[in-house]
Amino acid sequence: MTQDRRSRSPRLIAAGLLALVSLVFGVAAIAVEQRTPQDHSAATAPQPPRFATSSPDARGPGSAEVPDLDRGDPATADHAEAATQSGTPRPSQVVVPSVGIDAVLEPVGVDDEQRLVVPPPESAGWFDGRPAPGETGPAVLVGHVDSQEGPAVFHGLDRVSPGDEVVVTDEDGERFTFEVERTEVVAKSNFPTAAVYDPVDRAELRLITCGGPFDAEAGSYRDNVIVYAVLTE
Repeated sequence: MTQDRRSRSPRLIAAGLLALVSLVFGVAAIAVEQRTPQDHSAATAPQPPRFATSSPDARGPGSAEVPDLDRGDPATADHAEAATQSGTPRPSQVVVPSVGIDAVLEPVGVDDEQRLVVPPPESAGWFDGRPAPGETGPAVLVGHVDSQEGPAVFHGLDRVSPGDEVVVTDEDGERFTFEVERTEVVAKSNFPTAAVYDPVDRAELRLITCGGPFDAEAGSYRDNVIVYAVLTE
């Protein structure tokens, strides 16, 4: 009996060590998986309105998610074509002095699934399916709030206050100064499509990025930050 126990002891010890090693490596693997940056793209909310961007963000946060404009007022493609034919200068820069935003603007459209294409974190986008800043109607600018590398072009947009200035310059050097009327933070699932995109009888501006708490499971911020401004000069 003693001899049998002795012969089994090395096997029991070896089995115990193997289980311990497996446990340690299992815990390490979980820890690494939790700390490894992931490449998340923007989440898509129920339609209508549809939310999404075709431009993924390096870690999830920072994707400015806005709905498509399948509302027929007017059609996106028709408006973009008319703007091109009229020779309207494109906006090239947006500055919000109160929060240190100074971003290059590039025109953006929608992809085949009617998702707004957001530019890289280092530049902001003007949605060319709506008026250019300074024209009658709601001009829409979008940009990332941050990326894996740090703050992006619209970082700090949530700190904009009523009365702050937003200056947009077009490619001909003409400046358009807007005054902020309000800033709101809304859930992406409750995006105010009409307030952002519906026609208005004066030149207005919308600036949109992400905000609110970060949803790790969805891989994006929960909310949108929207700044509403009106042309003053």
